[in-house]
Amino acid sequence: MIAAPHAAEFVTVSLTVGPASGVLKDAPQEQWRAKDVALTVLIDRSTARKTTGQRTALNDVEQSRVEERGGQKYYVYEHRAQGSATSFDRSPETFRHAVAATTVRPGLDGTPYLYTLNLSCPEGLWEDLSPRFLDSIESFRLLPTTNAYIPPDKDPWLFF
Repeated sequence: MIAAPHAAEFVTVSLTVGPASGVLKDAPQEQWRAKDVALTVLIDRSTARKTTGQRTALNDVEQSRVEERGGQKYYVYEHRAQGSATSFDRSPETFRHAVAATTVRPGLDGTPYLYTLNLSCPEGLWEDLSPRFLDSIESFRLLPTTNAYIPPDKDPWLFF
């Protein structure tokens, strides 16, 4: 059973889409490693400024793997991120535990776009919620495109 009375208030689910960057940008997708994909997706979402121009990652990728689903590669990874105090955990050093899946679809010009589903919760809820999170990640699939499909590089506000 979920440990907190209102655990849903502490769950974050996000779907992000963006072009490949960092070490992935110039490498062929066949050379991408799951951990590189995870770190690339996470680095821009979760960094802290140390001094001007410096950043330190607040994420730690614990596990990563590549799965084939219907002929499409999915990069699945579990990670922890440093969070901030909440009503559930008032400690200044809180952590969120998460699982994510990233897959790739090319834009109009062939640029790879990363589609990422990420589910996270406070560390204290992970044991209870992780089976549900993992079921969600395993069910994540991009549907085949149709004539109505609008790539993200054509119109970033209409592609869904």
